[in-house]
Amino acid sequence: MLLPTRLLLALLVNCSLALTMPDAGAANPRTFVASTGSDANSCSLALPCRSFNVAIGKTNPGGEVVALDSAGYGTVTISGAITLAGPPGVQASITASVGRAVTVGAGASDRVVLRGLDISTTGTATDGIEVLSAGEVVIEDCDISGVADYGIGFVGPGQLTVSRTRVSASFNNIALGVFGSSGPARFVLEDSRLQVSGNGGGHAILAVDMVTGIIRNSALLGTQSLGTYGVRVQGSAGKPVSIAVQKSLVASHAYGIYADGNSVSFGASVSLADSDISQNEFALQATSGGTIAVAASQVTHNSFGATADATSFIFTDGRNFFGYNVSDLNGTTTLFGPIGIR
Repeated sequence: MLLPTRLLLALLVNCSLALTMPDAGAANPRTFVASTGSDANSCSLALPCRSFNVAIGKTNPGGEVVALDSAGYGTVTISGAITLAGPPGVQASITASVGRAVTVGAGASDRVVLRGLDISTTGTATDGIEVLSAGEVVIEDCDISGVADYGIGFVGPGQLTVSRTRVSASFNNIALGVFGSSGPARFVLEDSRLQVSGNGGGHAILAVDMVTGIIRNSALLGTQSLGTYGVRVQGSAGKPVSIAVQKSLVASHAYGIYADGNSVSFGASVSLADSDISQNEFALQATSGGTIAVAASQVTHNSFGATADATSFIFTDGRNFFGYNVSDLNGTTTLFGPIGIR
């Protein structure tokens, strides 16, 4: 039976439209931003957008947004899996004058990557990067400065990796804070530099409750100001903290390594290997059930090498060098194991 001519034409038109129209649910696996872009564009290579936030909305989950040239691309809120990238030679800046420069509130299985970004805060802005939720966050080759609260703040559960990144925090602020109160938090810091300046209670690294982490090949620096910490770990009942420091420098703080068990035996533990703890007021301090283990490390040019109260422990393996401290052992501190060379 032959179809009527009008019906046949209608079917052909509908088929043609179905073949040529894009899928409404499809976006782009990779989008682009540029200093000359417009947020009214499609965010393609030929028609880039102007801001990261708009480009994220036009990118597939798990996709990538790439900055084509040096410019400021606005503050960012991330709610799903995405990569934001500034290629080598491009200064892709995110500057906040209020609130946070980057806020991550992604899903439990989402992976967020921030690579090659220049992140800064001014005015009343608080945080460089604040991760409220995510499965995994990777921060690579970034520069974070002007920190008024946290350079990087991470709330578990989840995994954080920071590589080849510089964070500079000022008075009473925290370069990297990791918190596991809401669920286990894991982190790796490698090949990075964290610095706390100013006279206040700042921290290069603060880890609280149910956190495990590794710090390697990194420098945690201060200005020997009152109240600053290189690494401070604090556990609580049922939420211990365990941090390993490998081949790193912790220098010029009031407290180099500070393990606070919060009245829980072995509630906070730090292990040092092949590291240099120098020019601090208190190089190693364990308190309220905290423990520190030291292997093949140098503890030098501090006011006090090791300090521990009666409920805490500092273990040594005999391959350390304690020297040029005003006092290697503070008060009645007893080390468990041979101290090494003095």
